[in-house]
Amino acid sequence: MQRTRLLQRVERIAGCRLTLVLAPSGFGKTTLGAAWAAELSRQGHRLAWLSLEESDNAPGRFAEYLAFAVEQAFAPDGQDAGERIPTHGLDAVQMTATVINRIAQQHGEFFLFIDDLHLLEDEALGAVLYLLRHAPATLHLVLLSRPLPPEALLRACHGEAEYVDAAEMRFNDAETVALFASHARADTAATAAHRLTAGWPAALGILAASGMDGNDSMFSGRSSFLAETHLGVLLEAVLSRLQPDEIALLDATCVTGRMCAPLFADLSGIPQTRELFRRLEHVHCLLSRVSEHDHWFTCHDLVRQGMLARVPTQQAASILRRAGHWHAGQGHWREAVALALRAGDRQLALQWVDEAAPLLFYRGDLLTLREWDGELGLGEDPDANIKILLTIALTRVLAAPGNEAGLHRLLDLIQSRLDGLAGVPEARTVYWHLQAIRSVLAARGERLDEALHLSWECLQQAPIYASLTETVRCVAGYCHLRARRWKEMHEVLTEVSRAPVDQYTFLSTIYRQVLLGLAALTRLRLPEARRCLEEGHALASSRLGPVSVPGALCAAMLGVLQQEALAFDEAERTLVPSLDLVAQSGYPDVIARSFAAAARSAMLRGEHALEQALLDRWDGIASAAGSLQAQVQCAYEKMCALLRAGAPERATARLAHIRRLRARAAAGGAGVLHELHAYADLAEARHAITSERPAEAREVLASVLANAEQCGDGYLAILAGMSLADALFRCADIHRGVERLELTLAAARKAGLGATVLSQPADLTLMHALYRRHAPAGTRRNEVEDYLAQLLDSGAALQRRPAVTLSPREESVLKLLAQDKSNKEISNVLNITPETVKTHVKSIFAKLEVSKRNAAVKRAQLMQLL
Repeated sequence: MQRTRLLQRVERIAGCRLTLVLAPSGFGKTTLGAAWAAELSRQGHRLAWLSLEESDNAPGRFAEYLAFAVEQAFAPDGQDAGERIPTHGLDAVQMTATVINRIAQQHGEFFLFIDDLHLLEDEALGAVLYLLRHAPATLHLVLLSRPLPPEALLRACHGEAEYVDAAEMRFNDAETVALFASHARADTAATAAHRLTAGWPAALGILAASGMDGNDSMFSGRSSFLAETHLGVLLEAVLSRLQPDEIALLDATCVTGRMCAPLFADLSGIPQTRELFRRLEHVHCLLSRVSEHDHWFTCHDLVRQGMLARVPTQQAASILRRAGHWHAGQGHWREAVALALRAGDRQLALQWVDEAAPLLFYRGDLLTLREWDGELGLGEDPDANIKILLTIALTRVLAAPGNEAGLHRLLDLIQSRLDGLAGVPEARTVYWHLQAIRSVLAARGERLDEALHLSWECLQQAPIYASLTETVRCVAGYCHLRARRWKEMHEVLTEVSRAPVDQYTFLSTIYRQVLLGLAALTRLRLPEARRCLEEGHALASSRLGPVSVPGALCAAMLGVLQQEALAFDEAERTLVPSLDLVAQSGYPDVIARSFAAAARSAMLRGEHALEQALLDRWDGIASAAGSLQAQVQCAYEKMCALLRAGAPERATARLAHIRRLRARAAAGGAGVLHELHAYADLAEARHAITSERPAEAREVLASVLANAEQCGDGYLAILAGMSLADALFRCADIHRGVERLELTLAAARKAGLGATVLSQPADLTLMHALYRRHAPAGTRRNEVEDYLAQLLDSGAALQRRPAVTLSPREESVLKLLAQDKSNKEISNVLNITPETVKTHVKSIFAKLEVSKRNAAVKRAQLMQLL
């Protein structure tokens, strides 16, 4: 029934960031939330609904379902967002960051309902707080929960919250009469029931549906049902009126948690169960659908608790096992394993894990595998099936790249098990899987000679699995990429393209496209790079959904290409949402390209604090991963930023750090690290130029350029060529400087490499002036001048901000925002209504082109409005 006084609160939901509905079980929180959601949907708003279960408190699981719920909300009308989105190595906060970016990209208000929030703890609850702190102004969060301390939630949203508690949720006299009337019950029955229940919705609902009321003889001597424990008396009365098959359905639903008609038919042997579900849902009001159009049913927590107390332990275990077998038969492996564990049958759970693990791995559901690894201790179990151990090792390689020590212990365990398999046919398969994993680890650790040797050994064997073959081909291709052996890389990677793309090979195929895209960008073949990365991104989206690490690798690199085309706004929309996922990927080359591009954009826009923050984050990622090349490249970018900022002493310290890293690389015997030494030389040369030693820089840069051209590294040739032209001009060798600048810019223009040239450390305006003064007339000069003018105009446009004029009232609101005041506090200070404050805040956001409070304050500071 419709409760008008509570339904009207929906207008207040749209006026604040957070709505809290806090009440004990049985007070109708979900019903009220559903009514609000229906009304908001009727008004044309976008919304998502997420109902939580106890298992959703597992790290990452909540955020994964949250991402799917939001994506479902933005799916085109009539279309489904697809299956649950697998995640690859993400924690809850990182996945939540992608959700925030997804919401911020949309227009209009967005409402997110989360039911049973009290089931979340630790990391998952931290993701909700993160969502509140960083959500765009268009997001309105509605949390339905049993009573919990709201302080952390209120702090996260600056106190802007609407609140509904148990007292407001109780039925009043008029609502109770209306409820009983909807069941054709008399007003006197409603009055008696209200006296007995004090308006408690759960008890009232059961009384109204069951035909009982507060005058029933079984309630004599009881003044009210004010406590949840009293519901047992009422439940027993209701059960006495049910048929045996109805009680059996209720028992099975309460034991398993969820029930559908085919599952209950399998458990009970009753072929036609639709009428049973209809009666328990609509007549007795004891079952409810999991979602509006779902064929799965559940029951209220209070009913479940009462029913579970009646079911003998052995009967419950039997139901759980049989339900587990049904789910396993349907391929619902996570549900099957969970039911076996609840039945206390670890062996059965391990049996299903053994069967399902490879399938889930190649499907990309690494989160479930990580959960099983944690729950069952698979990676540390000496009795675990060796194939499970291999799958867990592969999962850890992809999903937990930072836990190297634990992974090496697992590999040692697999090796010890392998030693006992001498003469067994499967020993060969295990051995080459182990070698493949070791080749991946060696490549990540920049032990490129070792990685190439291991991968080549694997490729020399007769093929075992297509997935294994393609994985080691990608490792070998990566090693050739780093050594700039283009022919060998092309041969080993294009062999992959002849393998069919299926559930076992699609991940390797995506990574292959990333490698080909990196190679094409390095060789200044940008259209080819775009084609490879678009193919990889399309495959990742179709197989893994819109949010995944493989997809983010492709998206980030596409953002880099957009930036090179001087489409900075488009590049930022593509690149920024991918950074959190790329940071977790363990792929230093993509991390370097992505963070360098993001920092470059911030520098060109004059947002130097943001540039420094991005470089610091990149440095932290590279250091944690132990990637010497990435650390050197990041240190070079940091040194250039310090030189631009007029901090020569700090720049000199950064150069000393680069020299130490270079010495470590030389002593470590890591193999050919072409880029590491090139960036170290670029740093030496740039420091020499700014220290008025251009002749010294000229010699170093000539060597870098020659090496880059010899090995086909067109990207580094552009960087070295621009710096060499700068050094030649400073050496007063104008003719050669003009010649070098002309050759370099002609190559960059032909390739479409704009942002790199625009952001390189030399003074482009000065070189433009020298070129115009000394370059000989002709077609090439006109082309180069036009290209330089285009680059400089793009840079100037990024620096220019349209004049922002705030009204006096908006200025006052902005100052209070900078003091971290909530809308309510601002309204009190300025003596205006909270609705007026919200209007001013939205206007400020629009003028500053931001969607969050902290971003507004930061942008205002950069524009000197504060």
